Amino acid sequence: MRILIEPNDVLLFRESKPFMAGEGHLARSVFPLPQVIAGAIRSKILVDSNFSDEAKKLAGFEKDEPEFMILGHFLFFKDGKDEGEYFSTPLDITKAKGIDGYFFVKPLKVWNGKFIFSGKTIHFKSVGGYLSYDRLIDYLKGDLNENELEDVVRDDLIRKESRVGIKLGNGKITEEGYFYKAEFLRFNKNVKLSVWLGENGEKVKDFLGESGLIKLGGESRFAKFTFEDKNPLSKLEKDWDEIKEEINRTKRFKLYVATPLLIKDGKGR
Repeated sequence: MRILIEPNDVLLFRESKPFMAGEGHLARSVFPLPQVIAGAIRSKILVDSNFSDEAKKLAGFEKDEPEFMILGHFLFFKDGKDEGEYFSTPLDITKAKGIDGYFFVKPLKVWNGKFIFSGKTIHFKSVGGYLSYDRLIDYLKGDLNENELEDVVRDDLIRKESRVGIKLGNGKITEEGYFYKAEFLRFNKNVKLSVWLGENGEKVKDFLGESGLIKLGGESRFAKFTFEDKNPLSKLEKDWDEIKEEINRTKRFKLYVATPLLIKDGKGR
């Protein structure tokens, strides 16, 4: 099950850094965490059903987690035949000042089992942006060539947009020292948010309907949503067989984390 969400305007997802008017002047926006999307869905389930017992159970009312699962959420682009999810560019695709184009960085063993990462230079930074699903699969199979990186990384799907404001006191009079700037996210033309639902996705659809409006992020911004009866993992399950074949052939693999990951200790447990 997949939900496609199209913002009506800019969206605000504040970073975790505290922001107090009068103490700070900039509120930054970041790409939302899965918990934020889940929170918006949980709230709509409860409100639309007038807090029925069934809705409370599905939404996990007064519990840490709901009974439905979000497998991940990604940008979705559709323009003619070009349609599908886009994923954050892997961190080892980089660029460096004074060097043309993008390049891969690779681990280089130096001493006592220690590694550093190096490519055309040891001074680099990740390029950011997004890769299409097909290009990400090429990357995982080792088929993405370095000389084509600059052509396949997209940085035009979403952008930050700043707006300014000032606190109003009694009588709608501005207060000195309370000028601030907030960063919003604007989804560009033909770009939506794709939310992959796992367990109990059908139940979520039963409560919310085929389509509608949902509050998302700060300042009560609204977005349109549409459910699609599609298993977003079906294509990945087929491509995974080819990726495994390449891993078995080369005895090497790349680990790509598409959603936030918490690791309890250095051994990945």
